[in-house]
Amino acid sequence: MDVNIYLLYGVPVVGLVMALVRLAREVGLPTKYAPALALVLGVIGGIAIAYQQGTDFVQGAVIGLVIGAAASGFYDNAKFVGAAPDEGE
Repeated sequence: MDVNIYLLYGVPVVGLVMALVRLAREVGLPTKYAPALALVLGVIGGIAIAYQQGTDFVQGAVIGLVIGAAASGFYDNAKFVGAAPDEGE
């Protein structure tokens, strides 16, 4: 599998999307909209990758959905890091 399908000018798009979502949250975006923003930014990033590589934009949009979902999943899982364990355990 070619790793370049996840890079935009050498920058990993998943990390870029995660950083932009975090920046938006710092500016005041409600947390409940963070996954939707990650998906939108992922699709934009996927289309930009498709444009850069000269491939089909639909393929880029699908890759962007994967990128956005991955960034959203990383964000959701990071919420639980450092959380106190349940008292019943």
